[in-house]
Amino acid sequence: MDWPFQTSGADRMDWPSITNILDRMDWPSITSGHDRKDWHSITNGPDRMDWSSITNGPDRMDWPSITNSPDRMDLPSITNNLERMYWPSTTSGPDRIDWPSITNGLHRID
Repeated sequence: MDWPFQTSGADRMDWPSITNILDRMDWPSITSGHDRKDWHSITNGPDRMDWSSITNGPDRMDWPSITNSPDRMDLPSITNNLERMYWPSTTSGPDRIDWPSITNGLHRID
């Protein structure tokens, strides 16, 4: 499943639903247009974006630290310690989704 499938139509998933932030910041605004930031630029090089800048949280949590974690990744720090939420449940997918499969260059979710 490619990201464009999830960022449009019925399966659209925007950041406010995950981080409960006020300003709408969905995937298209991150991955296309003038402010394009594909996964490579987010996880590598000078354009690296850490989670603190996305969630306005106090703890710096950049992508390398996330992608080097065990495959199972929950989002308590991103959701401000609300109900424990895993990526498979947020994407309504039956299969476990780990970040390496998303950032392996193929942009696919296993």
